[in-house]
Amino acid sequence: MPGPGDPPKEHQFKPGHAKIPGSGRPRGLTLSQCLRKISDEIDPETGKLNVEVIAEALVKKAKRGEAKHIEVFRDTSEGKPVERIRVSKGPDESHITDQELESEMKRLTAGKQIDAEPIVDAGVGQGEIPAPSSPPAIPGNA
Repeated sequence: MPGPGDPPKEHQFKPGHAKIPGSGRPRGLTLSQCLRKISDEIDPETGKLNVEVIAEALVKKAKRGEAKHIEVFRDTSEGKPVERIRVSKGPDESHITDQELESEMKRLTAGKQIDAEPIVDAGVGQGEIPAPSSPPAIPGNA
C-alpha cells in the first residue's frame, strides 16, 4: 500500500529525470569552452583570429582613454595590481611592540583576506603587506 517513502508508481521519479529541473550533469560546452573555441576561429572580414580582433578593439578603446578598457588591458597583460598597506604608529616606529603592531594590523585589515608575510623587495620595505585589490572569490561562483 502506498504511503510515506513509498509513493504510487505514477508519482515516483522516472529513470533519467532529475528531481529538480536543470540539475544534474551539464550538457554541452560551458561558456568559457565556447569562448575559447570561438576565439580560435578566423574572422571572415579580417582574416585574423577572433582573439586578435578582440585584442585590437580593446587596445583601440584603451588608447582613447576609456578607463574600463585600460584596466582590462592592464589586468590581462600584467596581472591585477597588489594593494599595499603601510602599518605605522607615527614618525618613530622603533617603539612599537609586537602586540601593538599585531593589533594595528588587525584593525587596518578587518574584513580583508591578506597574505600575512611581509614582502621585502625593490621599493617595498619591511612592515608592508599586500592586501587583495578585490574581494576573494567564493568557490562555486566563478
